[in-house]
Amino acid sequence: MAKVSPQWKQAKLTAFPKRFKDPMVHTSNRPISLWIFGFLVLLPCISGGTTMNMNMSCVWYPSLDYARVAMECSGPLVTKVPTMLSSDLKLLRLTGTSITSLDSTSFEGRSLAELTTLSVSGGALARVAANAFCPLPALAKLDLSLNQLDHLDALSFKCNKHLRTVNLSDNPSLHHLPLLCVPADPERFNCERLADV
Repeated sequence: MAKVSPQWKQAKLTAFPKRFKDPMVHTSNRPISLWIFGFLVLLPCISGGTTMNMNMSCVWYPSLDYARVAMECSGPLVTKVPTMLSSDLKLLRLTGTSITSLDSTSFEGRSLAELTTLSVSGGALARVAANAFCPLPALAKLDLSLNQLDHLDALSFKCNKHLRTVNLSDNPSLHHLPLLCVPADPERFNCERLADV
């Protein structure tokens, strides 16, 4: 077999257009535009995949009392209060979730002015901070049972003047209840110690 001189190899390569030497460079923009399109399609899954999964974990909840204004978001993929919730919701159930804490920003930016019943139960909830439920002005019933609650701030319900029922049962880590304040009227707070967790 005859040897090819290095000069001939170089001459042969330069005889072809540059696009054949570099497979990523093409005269048409099709491969580059396909790559950009694929990236844009996958971007929500990469950056906001958690949000997509959380919102996909929400379904309308069959309730005789609330008909089409009740929703349930459940499962370990739910790590915070979902953002895409209907503004006319009256009942929201967050069951078996990975939500570990609720604070004043947890419901912020969600239009839930008509929500009267909230259940955050059977999950990983451990802490409830002050003013956690302020964005829920109509809240009357709250279920925080079957969690790992170990901290409940005394001002958790500061803004909820319609709140009548709070279920804290089956929270084995909650040994001490603070003096909880619920507004009796706009001018003063009615503070009482909850008994029988």
